Amino acid sequence: MVADCGVLVTEVVFNKQAEPHNILILDAAMNDLMRPALYQAVHPLMSVEAKTECTVPYDVAGPICESTDTFARAYTLPSSLKKGDRMVFGLAGAYSAVLSNSFNSRALVAEVLVDGHEVTVIRSRQTPVDLMQSEISPQKIAL
Repeated sequence: MVADCGVLVTEVVFNKQAEPHNILILDAAMNDLMRPALYQAVHPLMSVEAKTECTVPYDVAGPICESTDTFARAYTLPSSLKKGDRMVFGLAGAYSAVLSNSFNSRALVAEVLVDGHEVTVIRSRQTPVDLMQSEISPQKIAL
């Protein structure tokens, strides 16, 4: 797999009007796409649904209450974005797959392979039970 393939699909959770930039909160977070949090990498971000010529700068962030859960600052996007609108991060395939994690008890996202007109789920989204399976009951160890 190469870095400049694949996308991360996400949805707008909240569009907050603010100064100096509006704030766009997505349901994807730094655990899904780590590069922006690790070293301020910027992945192309585009709206699937918003069809407007009017754009504004946004600070784009995820829902985790961490200062590093920020994807971009002053990123120009359509002003008409609203809750539920789908967004796509480009060039995210390998980075999302390899660096993703379950920080803050967030489930790993599903991975889908698209080959022409065929779509195959190659990793299902984790469930809460999946997240807990690696946890074990404390056991006393004789020293």
